[in-house]
This record gives sequence, C-alpha cells and structure tokens, in this order.
Amino acid sequence: VILLLLLVVVVILLLLLVVVVILLLLLVVVVILLLLLAVVVILLLIMVVILLLLLAVVVILPLVMVVILLLLLAMVVILLLVMVMIFLVVKCEKVVDIIHLHSLEH
Repeated sequence: VILLLLLVVVVILLLLLVVVVILLLLLVVVVILLLLLAVVVILLLIMVVILLLLLAVVVILPLVMVVILLLLLAMVVILLLVMVMIFLVVKCEKVVDIIHLHSLEH
C-alpha cells in the first residue's frame, strides 16, 4: 500500500513537472513571439518613418524649387517692368521735348 501511495505521489509529481515544463515552454514561446512581434513592429515603424522622410524630401524639394523659380520669375518680371517704365518715361520725355520744340518753332 505504501509503495502504491509512493508510486501515485511520484506519478503526480512527474505530471506536475511535465505540466510546469510545458507551461514554461509555452511562456518562453509566447515571450519569443512577443519579442518577434515587437521587432517586426519596430522595423515597420522604422520603414514607415523612412518612407515618410522620403515622401517629405520628394514633396518638399520640388516645392522649394518651385518657390525659388517663382521668386526668380518675380524678380525678372519686376526688372522688366522697371526697364519698361524707364523706357516709357524716356520716350515720354522725348515726346514732350519734341512737342515743346514744335511749339517753340511755332
């Protein structure tokens, strides 16, 4: 009877050990899976950040170029307008001088 009890106790202990070991293995597997998930998530985040940075560069650079080109165009247009104004003023002065000369001759 004592031997039977001992056997039962040993079997129960062995079963408990197996269960504990299985639980530990499951825990380890879960932890490893969680770590893998974390790594994957971090990698995805890094990829997203890199993509966003690339998009920002791709979008912002042309915008900056366009702004610079527009500023240059504005400068050129202003210069042209100034030139035209000066030209017109000179022409008007010449016309006025000619009119004055005509009026003086008459």
